[in-house]
Amino acid sequence: NLTPARITADKTAARHSGIRLLQLSPAVIACGHGTPSTTHSSDDLMALFNILRQE
Repeated sequence: NLTPARITADKTAARHSGIRLLQLSPAVIACGHGTPSTTHSSDDLMALFNILRQE
């Protein structure tokens, strides 16, 4: 289900997109440089992201 790329001022939509990206590839997103993080497991990263998701 790909949707066309677009810029949005809708913070909720942007947050949901970010969460979806994190779920798809948490290690790559966590490091921020395109190199997977090897210092934390995916479970650890998802636990962190779930905390952020609830904020």
